[in-house]
Amino acid sequence: MTSDPFRLTVLGSATPYASVDNPCSGYLVSSGDTRVWVDAGSGTLAQLQRHVRLDELDAIWISHLHADHSADLLTAYYAALFADVQLAAPIPLYGPPGIVDRLAHFLTNTSTRSPVESAFAVHELHDGHQVHAGALTLTSRAVAHGIPAFAVRIEAGGRSLVYSGDTAPCLGLTQLAEGCDVLLCEAESAQVPAEGEQVHHTPEDTGDTAGAARAGRLIVTHVGRSLTPQQAVARASARFDGPVDYAAPGVTFSIGYVAGAARDALPRAYATEVVVHCQDNPAVRVRFCDRFRQDEDCVHYAVEACAPGLNARVDEVVAWIWDADLVRFLEELARDFQGWDGERVWQNNDRDLTLRAAFRSGGHVGLTWTLRPWPTAAGGWESSVTTWLEAGEQMSALAAELRHFLHEDRGDRG
Repeated sequence: MTSDPFRLTVLGSATPYASVDNPCSGYLVSSGDTRVWVDAGSGTLAQLQRHVRLDELDAIWISHLHADHSADLLTAYYAALFADVQLAAPIPLYGPPGIVDRLAHFLTNTSTRSPVESAFAVHELHDGHQVHAGALTLTSRAVAHGIPAFAVRIEAGGRSLVYSGDTAPCLGLTQLAEGCDVLLCEAESAQVPAEGEQVHHTPEDTGDTAGAARAGRLIVTHVGRSLTPQQAVARASARFDGPVDYAAPGVTFSIGYVAGAARDALPRAYATEVVVHCQDNPAVRVRFCDRFRQDEDCVHYAVEACAPGLNARVDEVVAWIWDADLVRFLEELARDFQGWDGERVWQNNDRDLTLRAAFRSGGHVGLTWTLRPWPTAAGGWESSVTTWLEAGEQMSALAAELRHFLHEDRGDRG
């Protein structure tokens, strides 16, 4: 089994048009030196370049030809042939039947057909299509979207990510996602249409699909304009018992990763997580994940701090039983919901995670999370994000979630 990280980076998840801080659907999936651009919605090419150049891609995979999933192929064509990108060979492009003619029709402005094949080595998808792109294996299944559309299962080193594309609930998607580590599933519709064909998931459908497929974790994406990400996650969570998260732009998820050598022995129930979202901007968040224990004195876990342009992670934070307890710190903040002066600070024993809490008028608390691995080492890095929560109820809920995450199998010990 490979030890290379297997990651999903959200380039954008908006629909049906890009918002100020969220491009349309697009993702970068990577393992080792292999990088695949999955869906190329409006605005995603710009975000892709934060991580990789076009000429460094191993492949592009397109679920269907609606513009919010494919429009940036047009500008990628110009970049590949008429700018500073130097292709050693055309980029392998996997997409629905007719994709090359659609691109050529739009890109051709004279009597001479545009040389689409000089930029892209086009391969049409079909139900059951499979291809190896470097360290990744991509298997596609046809899904129900009213036009030719596909979902994909991406596998690396025994770990698996399934992306729904756009689709109504269907057997093809459920079968493809069977037993996957992560299901990245759309939740565009607030409700099932009263008339006409259903072509999208509701959040409840998303939870049901994850449950039927026995997915390890659900990430909700492509949330429609009539829903908030928080509503979509809450509604999906009501139908799925596993961890549920939102595909916020700029966030990177580790697929099937657990820190240390304990991964294979880790019970599925321990692979829980707590995500602290910022009220004002869902792209800003802190995630506690990948919890495991090596002895009775401590719990190990990872912490990720994410914001537009920032993805920081400490792989192995240690909570010792003699540490000042983060849960009790948050519970004290919740009890003081009427406010306090100045700044309150918590820090773990190894000083690689620090939390500063400041009360603001209107009953809100700014929690500034600072990640600093090996703080005494020369050349170390430090990253901080601030999440805003309501004092009282939201703070109490966060404390309760972290108590379950950190203290699940050691009672009330701090």
